[in-house]
Amino acid sequence: MNITDVPYWENAWKDAGNSSFLRNTQKAEPDRWFAFYNEVSDIYLSLWDHRDFGNRAAKLFLSEGLIRHGSRVLDAGCGPGTLAIPLAEQGMEVTGLDYSPGMLKTLRENAQTRKLDIRTCCQAFGEYMPEKKYDLVCAAFFPPCLEPEGIARLESWSDGWCAVMIGAGEISRPLHKALWQTVMNKEGNTEPHCGRFHLICLMGYLLARGRKPCIRYISQKYQIRRPFAEMLRFYKSYFSIFGCSDVETEQQIRCVLQSFSVPGSDEENSLWVAAGEENCIGVVWWKAL
Repeated sequence: MNITDVPYWENAWKDAGNSSFLRNTQKAEPDRWFAFYNEVSDIYLSLWDHRDFGNRAAKLFLSEGLIRHGSRVLDAGCGPGTLAIPLAEQGMEVTGLDYSPGMLKTLRENAQTRKLDIRTCCQAFGEYMPEKKYDLVCAAFFPPCLEPEGIARLESWSDGWCAVMIGAGEISRPLHKALWQTVMNKEGNTEPHCGRFHLICLMGYLLARGRKPCIRYISQKYQIRRPFAEMLRFYKSYFSIFGCSDVETEQQIRCVLQSFSVPGSDEENSLWVAAGEENCIGVVWWKAL
């Protein structure tokens, strides 16, 4: 075993992916994930509470010299604009790449509201071929990048820098955890592990390939306040990915949501609060060679 060899990290990363319940589901049931992203595209950004993270990441890229006003940036797996919108607000020429028409529709609507010009491309990550390379190619919480092939693809599109954002510790989301234990544990499926192991593999892999990765941590409080009906729609769609879409599952979701609802509020209009401890996000960037 030689941890300075590229094959060591390639194998370690592959093993991590093979043992990941979510990653295996994404590969085995791509149509279900596609349907999920389209169905919840209008509420996805608000439910994951990443707005502040996107602003802080964009400012970090600027302060570290990865980009400057007018730089060409590709946001791979952009979703509804977690990174794309803050980057455009900082004066970047942004392209958002995603295979979900619903996510890109929401991104365009958000951009129009803010009077931002963001180019969108509806294409699969493995099929995209840009006409010209970018100054920065970035991806946040994007599973296809959590493997050597994904990193190589990011680098092939960059004429400057690459950046990947990934969880760096245990994620504290009490509501999500309670729902997972209630709905999925009946099938013996444990809650998906945090991204810390992927972060370790990413850093080791880059170093073994002769890159010089930098890392900065962003702490973020997970706290959301949304209507009950909105949350019910989101989690019904989410658990249907795993084949849990019967009446019993919906009732289980309702019961857990009710336990987090504001007391005394009308169920369909109530607001709930799910708060956790500060979560740690790793921002890794390196010069593409």
